[in-house]
Amino acid sequence: MWAMSMDRSSCLSAAGVIWWFVLEVWHFMRRFAAGLHTDSHLLYGLFMAKLSACIFVWEEGDVSLLREAKRRELEQQQGIRGLTDEQLTGRLTSRQLAQHCRRCTRGVEETEQLIGQMLEAFKDARETMGIPLMDQERMDVSLHTDSHPLYGLFMAKLSACIFVWDEGDVSLRREAKRRELEQQQGIRGLTDEQLTGRLTSRQLAQHCRRCTRGVEETEQLIGQMLEAFKDARETMGIPLMDQERMDVIWDTQRRHLPCIQDPPGVQLYTQTGSVTKRGLTLPVYRCARGSTALESFHNHLNRFIQGKITHIHLEVCFVIVYFMSFVIIN
Repeated sequence: MWAMSMDRSSCLSAAGVIWWFVLEVWHFMRRFAAGLHTDSHLLYGLFMAKLSACIFVWEEGDVSLLREAKRRELEQQQGIRGLTDEQLTGRLTSRQLAQHCRRCTRGVEETEQLIGQMLEAFKDARETMGIPLMDQERMDVSLHTDSHPLYGLFMAKLSACIFVWDEGDVSLRREAKRRELEQQQGIRGLTDEQLTGRLTSRQLAQHCRRCTRGVEETEQLIGQMLEAFKDARETMGIPLMDQERMDVIWDTQRRHLPCIQDPPGVQLYTQTGSVTKRGLTLPVYRCARGSTALESFHNHLNRFIQGKITHIHLEVCFVIVYFMSFVIIN
């Protein structure tokens, strides 16, 4: 169901390796948490503690020393004697263990075996009200989620398959960046590609317009992108895509490519102002395509129609009226 691999790059610094490792473990555990119904479930804390125990083991020498300190504390302060090592360990808090003891990972084979056993043990676990801890379907696909390290890259590439920036706007923004780097940092001789790489997504969205590529080009680019990501895995060996599900999604969504193209003759951008940077005047745009405009329309519907919409066709009618009025106004 899942696999683990450790492939650290030798060029990473010691601090870089530590942070890389911490993030990998966090992502790894979060993917399992995504297979649970909710983090407010009574068994959630126990599940995550057991998952951590499957990955890490405490250093026995450190724990033995802390147990001895606890033994002396109980004898001197409370007069309690004769406790076994297991009973003493049970009286140690997680904070005491974290403060005085070190942990190490168990290794791939042992961790894989222990997590498999733990998932089997928790498979039918329920709280006192009968609510199950695990959603088995979600647990089966929890490793293919938006918490995957490659998810952001995939979505950025998908957006680039659909939209293309206006070259004139980007060229103007590049020139502003060129002058800024020359005057502030003394950096010269950068290529257009290097300058574009220094532009943030916020700067592009503020000063540049985008348009859709067209159905044929979009279909071709998305097909190539899906092929490129087909076997993509993160450093722990977990695949980004569930291939069967993605095939079904793509077969369905390719029919909707004409629906997401920019409507001909409709201006989706409004210039709301301008700013001057290093002697260049850059326009500031607002796009009607974004999520802000969509949420504004949803809020408008909510205020305009009192009560609850019980028929989908009524909402569709208002959507059509809204966009018809948008076209007429523009």
